[in-house]
Amino acid sequence: MLTIDWWKGFPSAGLTATLKGLIISSFVMTTIIIIGAAIYQALEDWSFDQAVNFCIVSFATIGYGNLSPKTDAGRIIFFFYALLGISSIGFFVVSLRNAVIEQFQWRLVDQFSKPAHLTRVQTRMSAKDISFPVARLEEEQRVKVLVKRKMIVRMMFIWVVMWFGGAGIFCALSTWTYLESLYFCFVTLTTIGFGDYVPES
Repeated sequence: MLTIDWWKGFPSAGLTATLKGLIISSFVMTTIIIIGAAIYQALEDWSFDQAVNFCIVSFATIGYGNLSPKTDAGRIIFFFYALLGISSIGFFVVSLRNAVIEQFQWRLVDQFSKPAHLTRVQTRMSAKDISFPVARLEEEQRVKVLVKRKMIVRMMFIWVVMWFGGAGIFCALSTWTYLESLYFCFVTLTTIGFGDYVPES
């Protein structure tokens, strides 16, 4: 729905330029993956699932090695398609980073606009016998550190959930043990991609 609003140019969508960039980058990346999967499904005689898996693994530079182009046409197309796909992934990652930074800035604005913020500034003035600008600057620095710590903790929590939760999913859907699934998820999330463990279905 957000993408439709952007294409129609609705000012009522209320999206910032950063969020628009994130939507566009995700749309472009998804489109490139789907088109590429359709092409390689026809060229390499893969199923569509295999072709999608090949495209994502290639773009993320994981490279398990279980799927690779065998035809001359597939290899020639891959020269250009890989560069396009990796660029689209890079565009998406940068857009996601900008969105996270923007959220951080908005959280700071929200914290600074609360009445409690002014109360803490006044308390700091009384306790340290300093001027209002100095007390406000010290309080803003404290809030920035606090918000940044919260965001780092949340990002670490998401990564841990993806690692351990993903391992649980692969353990349930495959014949791997939980340790093997944990190992596979770590190798994948870090884009190392040894290729010794690859999903079969």
